[in-house]
Amino acid sequence: MECPKCQHSLEIPKLRDFASLSATTDSQPQAAAKISHPLRPWFFVIGLGALVLCGITGYLLLDYANGMMRLGERYTESVAPPFFDDRSNDELWASWYEFFEQNRDLPPWQPSKIKLTYDQGVLFQYIAYGLFALAAIGMVLMICSFVLPDQAVRLRKVAKR
Repeated sequence: MECPKCQHSLEIPKLRDFASLSATTDSQPQAAAKISHPLRPWFFVIGLGALVLCGITGYLLLDYANGMMRLGERYTESVAPPFFDDRSNDELWASWYEFFEQNRDLPPWQPSKIKLTYDQGVLFQYIAYGLFALAAIGMVLMICSFVLPDQAVRLRKVAKR
């Protein structure tokens, strides 16, 4: 057959000639290459993300929870719980303003249903500890990304003609 561009003649093998070509034999040396484990980058990225996000969020939440617990302790030390039982919401606000006018400081208790309490601080503290546990799991994933074994891949040499 002739090439349409350069007019050079080429010989095209027939299909039955392909059967006579020698296949790559096992006697040829095989080269082995090592590639990194396919999960290594995923372990590292997910581990780093969990470590950073859960660690920072846990730290901030723990600080907030400790503040709530201090305020809850201040609240329980200054006012006995029965103080709120017999008073209406208007009476509680009136006593709150009276305390503020006399002492020029905010009272350690809040006369509303959304007051910060020690129990809420404890709950947020437990959530923060859970976030720290997730951050520790992220650190373990990061360490595992360095320990995952490389995988060996066999490469065959192609015979040159």
